[in-house]
Amino acid sequence: MLNTVFSQNFKNIKPLILLVDDDEDERQLHRFHLETNGYRVTEMTSGAEVLALVKDLLFEPSNDKVEITEWPNLIIMDGLMPGLNGFETCRRLRALEQVFEARSRNALSETSPRSYAGYTQILIVSSLSDNDSVREALKAGANEYITKPVFWPLLNHRIQQILEIQKGQQHLQEQSDFINSLLQQSAVATVVIDTGHKVIFWNRAAEELTGVKASTVLGTDNHWSAFYPQKRATLGDILIDEDYASLATYYSNLGTSSVLAPKALQAEQWFQNMNGQDRYILFNAGPIHNSAGEMVAAITTLQDLTQRKLSEDALYESEVRFRGAMEGSLDAIFILKPVRDPETENIIDLIFIDVNSFAEKLLSRTKAELLGQRLFDFFSPGAEDGIFEKYVRAIKTGRTFESESKIITPGLNASWLKIQAVPLAGERGLAVICRDITQTKKIEETLTEQAHYDRLTGLPNRLHFEQHLEQYIAKTSSMTTSKMQVFAVGLIDLDGFKKVNDTLGHQAGDQLLIQVGQRIKEIVRLGDIVARLGGDEFTFILPGIQTAENAYLIGQKFLEVLSKDFTVEVNSAPQTVKIGASIGISLFPTDGQTSYNLIKEADQAMYQAKQAGKNRVKMVG
Repeated sequence: MLNTVFSQNFKNIKPLILLVDDDEDERQLHRFHLETNGYRVTEMTSGAEVLALVKDLLFEPSNDKVEITEWPNLIIMDGLMPGLNGFETCRRLRALEQVFEARSRNALSETSPRSYAGYTQILIVSSLSDNDSVREALKAGANEYITKPVFWPLLNHRIQQILEIQKGQQHLQEQSDFINSLLQQSAVATVVIDTGHKVIFWNRAAEELTGVKASTVLGTDNHWSAFYPQKRATLGDILIDEDYASLATYYSNLGTSSVLAPKALQAEQWFQNMNGQDRYILFNAGPIHNSAGEMVAAITTLQDLTQRKLSEDALYESEVRFRGAMEGSLDAIFILKPVRDPETENIIDLIFIDVNSFAEKLLSRTKAELLGQRLFDFFSPGAEDGIFEKYVRAIKTGRTFESESKIITPGLNASWLKIQAVPLAGERGLAVICRDITQTKKIEETLTEQAHYDRLTGLPNRLHFEQHLEQYIAKTSSMTTSKMQVFAVGLIDLDGFKKVNDTLGHQAGDQLLIQVGQRIKEIVRLGDIVARLGGDEFTFILPGIQTAENAYLIGQKFLEVLSKDFTVEVNSAPQTVKIGASIGISLFPTDGQTSYNLIKEADQAMYQAKQAGKNRVKMVG
């Protein structure tokens, strides 16, 4: 019933908003602004009425008369109602949803559990503006929190955001239902995880392939245990996190699933003792998007290609000897013959007995110059990440070896190589296929850099800042007390930036942020870190600052450069703007010994600076 109500709601031109407030004047004021913006509005006066509605729609209808028979798209609730306040009402509502979710999971034993918590969107409005109240509301399960007096354009913007998210959740539910009915009967093993890395689908084919029952992984993030002995990212996890830089760490055989799905990923890998035997699995992972284009889940299909892989390996070992096949390859191919110690029969080197034209280009040698030469004539023993030892192991075990190696030997026309070494039967040698992946590695490095730097200002971003802060804490904490160095953590919030952004436009605001980043970057020393957290907030780490006075002086330097005039271009004409900054600074270890505490203390100091009149530096304490 509830799913049907949701579907109907999303098709309505005007979303329904439930106002919950004991103050009639407040309700009427909200109703006027909401109806003006095209929303349908209904009202309740207490949290008890809201809970009665939820129980009536989620469970059996009660004897109490419930006026509203349609599930609202959004509940806007006063946080300070007498009796059952908005915070407690929200908490109890979420508890009811959890009960319903648990019942749904039991009823859908072979399909993914459906959670309706995301559809009940709650926005709490309160006169309490302190951080503890905000945290309490969000902890209780509210989706948004707005303080009184209400800034109506902001409220309307937040409502639009909430309804867009809600619409995406409904679309995902419809997709999920379709996937459940379509893929549960599929012979292809299929796994779906949500953006929180929780398993929401695991069909019978996946159970048969992996030996892991759906009931043991649904609703958890333990899907990795079906494939690996220790927790690590699967292809679906990497797709969810867009952590493409880690692909090469976990997978050596990568590809794209389809040219029609450029963000889809493909990987192949051997797995030992998967459901009783070694298996070679082909993974195809693709994103699932909602109607707003947002990724809401990742679907991964698994195909057991063990027999095909074994056949391909055997065929490859045979065909690689033929010159025609070698010359048809765009990779560099070497055929190597082992050189053995006459007394111990141990392999001490490898000799080139055949190469193709791409191998000649890679080594900058002709085929005539290469044939009969020893591998150690080009690679020193122990060089290239122990590649020789791996070649020998492949020959002895008869197992194909694959790796990616950074080239340190001079004279090779590549910086990175993807290497596949295929042993020939009877320990007679090795076919080595090398692909130049230098450009791929450069792209990975670029992606890693983009993940750690702010695109607008070029400064390190929040992730970069948090990682380095943790590193400084760990490094400093490991020192003895006598050698422990003090470092400072500071937060900068621009005063007057919003006015510039609102009056001159976002482009002018972006120009101003770029100039701010340039100025504060010029102040710090080599080894200091200045980062942009987002919006008009910046932060910095000052290692080895030693005293509060030194940190304060640097904070004053920031104020000095930020108080000078800025020039931005508006409609092709330069315009002078002035801003200031409120800066809060905490010190390690006196003000905190964790990143959370250091940032919290600096944030409170910054708030005090604003309260004291802005455009000043405030140290903790």
